[in-house]
Amino acid sequence: MDMTAFRRELSDNADEKYRVFQQALIPGVTDLIGVRRPVLRKIASRIAKESGREFIRQAKRESFEEIAVKGLVIAGLMADTAEILKYTAEYVPEITDWCLCDTFCSDLKAARKDRERFWEFLAPYLTSDQEFEARFAAVMLLNHFICDEWIDRVLEALFTVRQEGYYAQMAVAWAYSMCYVKYPEKTEAFLAVHRLPEFTYKKTVSKIRDSLPVPKEDKERLKRYGFGGGRLDCGAETDGKQNIEQ
Repeated sequence: MDMTAFRRELSDNADEKYRVFQQALIPGVTDLIGVRRPVLRKIASRIAKESGREFIRQAKRESFEEIAVKGLVIAGLMADTAEILKYTAEYVPEITDWCLCDTFCSDLKAARKDRERFWEFLAPYLTSDQEFEARFAAVMLLNHFICDEWIDRVLEALFTVRQEGYYAQMAVAWAYSMCYVKYPEKTEAFLAVHRLPEFTYKKTVSKIRDSLPVPKEDKERLKRYGFGGGRLDCGAETDGKQNIEQ
C-alpha cells in the first residue's frame, strides 16, 4: 500500500470551504484536510477491495481524514465477524470526536449479520467511563439493533450508560428518540419508570419532538408532561448544536 500516494489523493480532494465548515462542527479537531464524506467512502471502498488489511496496519493519524478512511475500510472489509471485531477493538481508541464515531458506526453493517456476537462485544463499552467509547456503543445500538427482536434489550442497555460527557449522553438521547420513532408505546412505557439523568431526559424529549414521523399531538404532550405524565416542560430548550452534533 502506497501511503504517500493515498495522502496525496486526500490532499488533491481537499475543499477549503468544506474544511472551514466542518471545523466549526467538530470542536478540538485541528488536522482536517476538508475531504467530503462521499469522496472518503469512494476511496475507502477501493482500498478495502485492493489492500484493506495492509492499509489498516499502516494508517495513522496523519489527518482526520486518514483515520476516517481507516474506519470505513474496516467497515467495508470482506472478513468474518472475528476479524472485524478485532480491527474494531483496535480502532475504537482512535475515535476522539462524534464525527469519526458516527461515520464508522453507520457503515459497520456487519453488526446486522451477527448481532449476537456484536452485542457481546459492545456490552463493556456501554458502561465505559470513556466518553467516546460509551458513544460508540450507543450509536451502534441505534444504527443496527432497533428492531423487533432487540428493542427490549436496547432500551435496557442504553439505560446502563452513565458516562456523563456531553457526546455520550447526547448519543443515548438520540438512540432513545429513534426507539420512540419505531416503538413509541414500548419506549414511553420504559422511560416512564426508568429515570434518566435530567440532561439526557430533556434531550430525549427534544429529539423526539424534532423527529418528523412523530405526530404533533405526541410532541406537544411530551413537551408538557414528559414520559408517562411524570414531569413538566422537559423538552423545550435547544442548544444550537444538537441538530448536527447528535
